[in-house]
Amino acid sequence: MRGEPFINGVQAIEWTIDERGLAGLSDLEGIPWMMPMDQFFESWIETVFRVVAQRTGGQMRVGRKRETVHAVNWEPPYLGSQKSLVPDIWLEWESATLIVDAKALLRNNSVTCGAESHSSIRRETRLAGV
Repeated sequence: MRGEPFINGVQAIEWTIDERGLAGLSDLEGIPWMMPMDQFFESWIETVFRVVAQRTGGQMRVGRKRETVHAVNWEPPYLGSQKSLVPDIWLEWESATLIVDAKALLRNNSVTCGAESHSSIRRETRLAGV
């Protein structure tokens, strides 16, 4: 089943293509809207991996339904430590398991160019585990 953020995102893309609904050609056609891109991205990734699971015979569990909660036991335990991990997708086959934590790395609206910005993005991506 596709998530509501994914369906809304696809609808917004269609509106943009048709030049209606998202401040189209007429002032009367535009409507205010908001799309949480992180939810859209995670729903899109879930949709892609659902197809992968269906085509390869994998069993898929999803974090948004709390099906992927796994406890973390720290030795020694520390006050305030994270108690569990909840990856977005958990795919299982007889011989393998694939754990996916889909995070959209959203940037602010300022765009910078040059080698320094590219290395910074690579470093941030690596630190985020993407």
